[in-house]
Amino acid sequence: MKKIFALALLLLLASVVSSFADTEAPASANAGMSIYARIDADPTSSTDAAAVLIGKCSKGVYAGWNSSASGYSMVTMHFDGNRSFGSSYDATAIYRNDLKISAAPAKADKSYFADGWTAM
Repeated sequence: MKKIFALALLLLLASVVSSFADTEAPASANAGMSIYARIDADPTSSTDAAAVLIGKCSKGVYAGWNSSASGYSMVTMHFDGNRSFGSSYDATAIYRNDLKISAAPAKADKSYFADGWTAM
């Protein structure tokens, strides 16, 4: 449930910052990451005076994303877990993969989830 909540927060983040092109792989450096709205370039930075905390990943939950001016895709996973979860701006499903994903999504839309992912 925590993974799905973290994914929902990250999808909200992507809708806020989808106009910025960015790619981030899920990694231990992202565990427990705080997500802020209204950040010019880095959604994990709180240096913007107008930054508003919109979510925080649970301890051990990693997040990764690929965003562009036209869309985004996100993946999350727990360090101790054996599955990854993801979704995108144009998907109505949350996808599950029985592998721990270590790279950022290669595409910023639901086509990334075509191979090896199962819609929940």
